[in-house]
Amino acid sequence: MARFQLALLGATGMVGQKLVELLDAFPEFELAEVAASDARVGQTCAGRPLLSARSIQSPYVSSALPSSVATELEPLLVQRGHTVFSNASAHRMRRDVPILIPDVNPDHLRLVEEQTTPGKLITNSNCVVAAIAPPLSCLQRLSPIRHISVVTLQAISGAGYPGVSAMDIQANVLPYIAGEARKIQAETKKVLGDGKQDAGFSMMVHVHRVPVLHGHTAVLHVELEDAVSVQEISEALQMEPEIYSCYEDPLAPQPRVHIGDRDTKIHIGGIEVHGRRVGLRVLTHNLVRGAAWAALSNARFFVHAMEPVR
Repeated sequence: MARFQLALLGATGMVGQKLVELLDAFPEFELAEVAASDARVGQTCAGRPLLSARSIQSPYVSSALPSSVATELEPLLVQRGHTVFSNASAHRMRRDVPILIPDVNPDHLRLVEEQTTPGKLITNSNCVVAAIAPPLSCLQRLSPIRHISVVTLQAISGAGYPGVSAMDIQANVLPYIAGEARKIQAETKKVLGDGKQDAGFSMMVHVHRVPVLHGHTAVLHVELEDAVSVQEISEALQMEPEIYSCYEDPLAPQPRVHIGDRDTKIHIGGIEVHGRRVGLRVLTHNLVRGAAWAALSNARFFVHAMEPVR
């Protein structure tokens, strides 16, 4: 099988390191180049010399750059003909850029046809949206959604390295993450829309940083237009065992117990139904499904959908 050459930007960060770790699950790709900040050029990562991001040659690029850098650099690479799969939030809300979750909105890939550049730009979602959008999509297939309330308990690794001060987070909960609630609202509506128009439900989000290393938990309360049953929801989720692990144990799921270092699953517990109102808990590994695995899955989906058979 021919392999696609892939460059990795931001290779030395937490998401970049997780991308390197997960690449063996994506045999379509050969890690041809790694890049980081100019201060690290010449050092090694994944057995390869670190390059300047502006000097890469590979046709496909997985970008784990911070948004402050991605804002300028990713469009430059796309203009040069590279196809960029970005983990950054910088360009997610552009109307011609898909926030792609292949399990949820594969048809949104068509948005790249509106991009007039030689290369293309595809983004994955915010790490919380990666966790909640698939089960919300499942509910949306059972009944239209009127309103969603989200309360998050987000791991400290989601803040990157060196992250949150130990003096602030130890034995504590921080009830604010700058810009996070707005991102979750906007991206969820875009992902669950039709690609041209955002979803029309209302949404309320409260975010919290908690002293957990890996694993974002979200509590969802969803108001539907029609009444559904716990059995209907459970059966719909269990039809996709490669995506969901569902628990009846009231103590599940827990970050330390139920997620592993390479865990791609969405773990769901606490399903309750009161007429048209549904409640559930969601847990995912924020660096895997929420970031690195999401970007690589988008790259795989793109090459299989857009490239000629090799």
